[in-house]
Amino acid sequence: MQAGKWYQIGTPFVALEDGVTPTLNTVFTDGFSVGDSVRILDPSRGIFIPYYWNQAQNGWSESTRPNAALASVELAIGEAVYIQKASAGVVTLKGKVEATQVEFGTEEGQSWNQVVLVWPQKTSLNEIAWEGMGLGDTLYLLNDGADGQIFVPYYWNTRQNGWCDSTRPNASLVDVDIDVGQAMYINKQTSGTGKLEPVL
Repeated sequence: MQAGKWYQIGTPFVALEDGVTPTLNTVFTDGFSVGDSVRILDPSRGIFIPYYWNQAQNGWSESTRPNAALASVELAIGEAVYIQKASAGVVTLKGKVEATQVEFGTEEGQSWNQVVLVWPQKTSLNEIAWEGMGLGDTLYLLNDGADGQIFVPYYWNTRQNGWCDSTRPNASLVDVDIDVGQAMYINKQTSGTGKLEPVL
């Protein structure tokens, strides 16, 4: 990771034991240093909660104080985070990856969701099985462009039953790969729960 750059990282990890959800301090473990931070979306409040690398505690805290307690933040299957490194380096995530379904959205609709495909290999966006999507739903992928990091939008096409780079009804489906751990924003305008899972 480059210094000062934001990375949107998915956590495609399942529980190692039944009923034990992976936590921030068991997943994001190696390669971090003072000044590194993580932001996690709290969908109930619509804000990002910051956590800071605590060198003295060798983990993530809610405060930059050296004596701050480590945070006990659970990372649900398919949840994603933002990471910013203060200095360049390589980080390591730890966990077990198995193909499983990820759910998102609300019964009321109009929700922002940050999700990741829980699947241990690169998969095309339109080779994923999507359920509960409708007209008006939009997906965003963070890409490096000529003008820096930008979010590229894709639109759900009810006629094609997949993602397109245009809202035109006759638009073609896109051929975009989703890397292991790549996070996606989904603005689910339609009501009800959405689901995604790989097609085996």
